Amino acid sequence: MGGYVELLALVSLGYALRRVGVLDETSSSHLNAFVVYAAMPALVYKVTSSIPVHELVGYGEMTLVSIATASVSTALAAGIARLLREEDPLVPILCSSLGNTGFLGYPICLSTFGEEGLRAAVFYDFGTVLCVIAAYAIAGRGNPIKVSLRFPPAHAAVAGMLTSILSVKLPTQAVSILKDLGGAAVPTIMVSLGAALKWRISEWTTMVPAAWTIKLGISPLVALTLAHALGLEGVKAYVATVEGAMPPAVMTVVLSELLGRRVDLAASITFSATVISLMTVPLVILTVTGRIPAIT
Repeated sequence: MGGYVELLALVSLGYALRRVGVLDETSSSHLNAFVVYAAMPALVYKVTSSIPVHELVGYGEMTLVSIATASVSTALAAGIARLLREEDPLVPILCSSLGNTGFLGYPICLSTFGEEGLRAAVFYDFGTVLCVIAAYAIAGRGNPIKVSLRFPPAHAAVAGMLTSILSVKLPTQAVSILKDLGGAAVPTIMVSLGAALKWRISEWTTMVPAAWTIKLGISPLVALTLAHALGLEGVKAYVATVEGAMPPAVMTVVLSELLGRRVDLAASITFSATVISLMTVPLVILTVTGRIPAIT
């Protein structure tokens, strides 16, 4: 799992910079805006435009695994919430099903599995994006089309695939700019994550440990099983498992606010699960690949 130590170092740097006052509570929002609107679209475009046309359909199966994994996790969380007689289970259900497959999944898969891993991660993340859009639509709180238009990396992926299909050649200067912007995505994401980490749980319900268990433990097993069921092997199966092990997406906090639910609970589960995932994700990677994390 080469490079994972470097990612942890960047997370630690972001946390340290916030603790000493160089970054504040608003810094993560600004860094994330740069990533979402510039760095990540450049990275996604670079990756998808390099995929040969005959391989695009094969990567599409990653999206199916993503949607199916989220659906199984949702059903499981709903069942546990009913058994525990949780009064308002929506937030834990969202946190159990929607993973941070983009902001956190991209750099981890790129660091661990290289360019091929990032390709698979991009298509897995499509499934998460579609699930988020579906959540907005089901809740009646937003137009699905407008929601999708607010996520530039999705547009970049479509543009990249069209570039591959149509064999479009970009000017050298444009390729260089995209390379520089894309290269900034991973370190910015990890520093931003570190700056946003909180080490306390402001709200607690019996569903908090249940959400941790489903998202960090059961979800990767479901993803691996589904990947094998679809005939995915090697890096694609590894990436599906690792993406399934990602902690809740920050979008769960936004959704909770839009739905008028417990935003503090969503934030608590998301941030605490993210901290825990710094220990569980390496274990998942070690389990599926048999490789010990490399300290380089």
